[in-house]
Amino acid sequence: MIKFFKIFLLLCLNVSVFSYTPGKWSPMDKNLMGYERFGPKEEVVKNSEGKIVYTARYEYNEEGKLIKETYTNSEGKEDGRTLYDYVNGKLNSEEIHDQNGLQERRVFKYSFNGELKEIILYGTGGEEKQRCKVVHMKEELITEAVIRWKEHKETEYFNMKKDPNENVWVQDIMDEKKKNMGTVRYIFDDSGKLIRRENVQNSYRRASEIKYDSSGKIIEFSYSVLDAGNWKVLKTHHLVY
Repeated sequence: MIKFFKIFLLLCLNVSVFSYTPGKWSPMDKNLMGYERFGPKEEVVKNSEGKIVYTARYEYNEEGKLIKETYTNSEGKEDGRTLYDYVNGKLNSEEIHDQNGLQERRVFKYSFNGELKEIILYGTGGEEKQRCKVVHMKEELITEAVIRWKEHKETEYFNMKKDPNENVWVQDIMDEKKKNMGTVRYIFDDSGKLIRRENVQNSYRRASEIKYDSSGKIIEFSYSVLDAGNWKVLKTHHLVY
């Protein structure tokens, strides 16, 4: 249960490093999965009081693919980086580093026709920590997957299905007994752009709002928590192009 709750938080939160995590949304997912070229040069994250808590800077190769993210903390000091490698135009590996060196490495496996089929997560010492089998995808979003943890031999599942009456995709998160442990709702506008995510686990509720400019680029997204019946903004991400 503890391990699953950690997974649910990963699915619901956008942490300081935008790793390509199954079930977790990031504005860089389209670029990493090959649906967009280039993207923002910088991302500034502010807390509810408007104070900068960290900044991410992005570097791209000549093909417009993201190859490096560099992070600085609220004091302007370096706070880690993420490196991306591609083979035949496909994301091959992702390495997350902090001040002490390599922390995690993900390796991406594909089928003969180029579909993403598996993501393997390795720890600091190169040990396998997690293996994700990708069952279905909707463009850059993994809509169904099976996640197995090596050390604890635990298995989690999630799948995402479209509501036939709305522009909404509903992601159910389940434990190894297929018991529902939480739900994430992805809400799209009429043009197909994601505009809101809502996360529910028992009484725990979070939401994120995504805003676009007139050309369709994401310029801002925020994270809120429901507290005593009121939504309170925890942090806001501002993208600079």
